[in-house]
Amino acid sequence: MIKRKAGVNVKISDVFKKRALVGAAIFCITAIATVGALSIGGNEEENTPDSLVDLNEMDSSGKDLQQTADAGKETDPSQTAGVSETDAGEVKETDPSQVAGISETEPGEVKEADPSQVAEITGTEPGEVAETDPAQVAEMTGSEETDPEPAEVLSPQLIAEQLNFDKSMGLLWPVQGEVVIPYSPDHGVYHYTLDQFGTSEALVLSSMVGTEVKAAAKGVVTAIEEDSRTGTTVKLALGNDTTLVYGQLDVTDLKEGDVVEAGECLGTVAEPTRYYVVEGPNLYFQVLEGEAAIDPSMLLREE
Repeated sequence: MIKRKAGVNVKISDVFKKRALVGAAIFCITAIATVGALSIGGNEEENTPDSLVDLNEMDSSGKDLQQTADAGKETDPSQTAGVSETDAGEVKETDPSQVAGISETEPGEVKEADPSQVAEITGTEPGEVAETDPAQVAEMTGSEETDPEPAEVLSPQLIAEQLNFDKSMGLLWPVQGEVVIPYSPDHGVYHYTLDQFGTSEALVLSSMVGTEVKAAAKGVVTAIEEDSRTGTTVKLALGNDTTLVYGQLDVTDLKEGDVVEAGECLGTVAEPTRYYVVEGPNLYFQVLEGEAAIDPSMLLREE
């Protein structure tokens, strides 16, 4: 009987040992799981963001939270001084030497303009005055460019009206030569080239080709014409409705509208036309009052 009990006791003790081992294992597993759960929970708390604060709410002391937050952002004078390299409350002065280095002048020195740079900007050489462009002035001032009004050009007839010929002063001889055909408006005189008698309303004065022909008085050239009988013919208005007519001329520089003084050269004696071949080179000289011819010899002064 005793032996049986001993065997039973041995079996019972084995059973307790097994249970103890199982319990220890369960305890260890439970402990490990608990530690893991705690570590996971801590991390979640760390990752949870702080609750948002409404800056428009009042704190317990009655201050506006927005003002409190702004107050915390005030600038530290010491930090500002660090940035500008000056102490708090100190105004940094400008170093004249640094300014001189930038402008390339010494302190207190006025920098002079470089003539070459001025010339490059204005487009002029040194010492040269730039001319003002009227178009640029008009553009800058906002006004339109206006051309100067052209000077009034008077016609030869208007100029002649301003002249005042005095008959009492007479006329200069246009050339010095023999009268080959006299003034004869009423009686016929013999024309050698035509071999006939005819009237003459002008003086025909013998001369040499190339002889200068003078203005007998001050006047204005009203016409330069070509005539089959008298060749190149010039009309010179003296004023007071008096006109001189010069024929058989060679004219170069003279033109209509020219005002000539008494004694000034009008041209030279040319080769005669076929109407005066026998008479030879000559000057055809006529004086008109209005449209009527008058005797030139009555006005020509004795030299």
